[in-house]
Amino acid sequence: MSIKILIDTNIIDKDKISQLNGDKLNQLLKKRSLIVYGNPTLLQETFDLWLEGDKKKANDYLEYIISISNGRWFRSLDEITKLELEGHSMGRHYYFMTEKETNNIKERIKDLILVGNILKEDEEWLRSEHIKSSDRKEKLKSSCVGMRNNISKIIKEKRLKYPGAEKINEMFTPFCNSHIDSFAENEIMEKMETAYKRQTLFDKWKANKSSYPFFTLWVKAALYIAYHALMKPNASIDPNASEDITHLTFMNTLDVFVSDDTKFQKDGFHQLYGDSKAFWTFEDLKACISNG
Repeated sequence: MSIKILIDTNIIDKDKISQLNGDKLNQLLKKRSLIVYGNPTLLQETFDLWLEGDKKKANDYLEYIISISNGRWFRSLDEITKLELEGHSMGRHYYFMTEKETNNIKERIKDLILVGNILKEDEEWLRSEHIKSSDRKEKLKSSCVGMRNNISKIIKEKRLKYPGAEKINEMFTPFCNSHIDSFAENEIMEKMETAYKRQTLFDKWKANKSSYPFFTLWVKAALYIAYHALMKPNASIDPNASEDITHLTFMNTLDVFVSDDTKFQKDGFHQLYGDSKAFWTFEDLKACISNG
């Protein structure tokens, strides 16, 4: 039986790589007892490291990511949700790149970054993607701060109290159910790039949300960012929340998420998946490999 795994960026560092490298891991990957799937978010965060000047570290990490990714690579979340909402005809594994596309992206990374055949226009494209990523983070953080300040003001004016931890966990589902339609409508009507009639796309999604699993899950994950900011005013707003919820959305078809996150991402994972999927730490992954 294979275990389908997604690895968070915080599992990729020099010390952890040295602990995982070895015959046991290679055997499990070769037998496909462990299937590690690649994703563009992991790549983007590693490219950011490369652009920030630590090229040696980024090269080591990219080489490692390529070596352990024995599964296919996810398409970008934007591409996946666009395919869903517009009605794709690519088969049930539309969320993955084809095997040929997966091999091509690995070879392209090797050629451009690891070998060093990167052209000026390639680097400019990476920098433009980095700027987009940074802008998304800042806008998200600003939005969360604004929501948090507004709710804090209301609670103070009405002399209310924030609910306890157990109550907070129970309240997310009704919060999500109350806001999911309006949030999704805004995303489709205002932000989606499509030649299709947006109202028709929204109406079809609203009538049958389960037919659009990735988009629906992403909307719930995005709502959790807002909920987390509102209900946990003393918790820091995770600067990587947008990347975190993309990882959580990719987990839709997989078994295990490996991350050493102890706050936002872990909380969001358990809200979205409960006990239906496993959240492993690095030590859990290492133990699995040791036990074969």
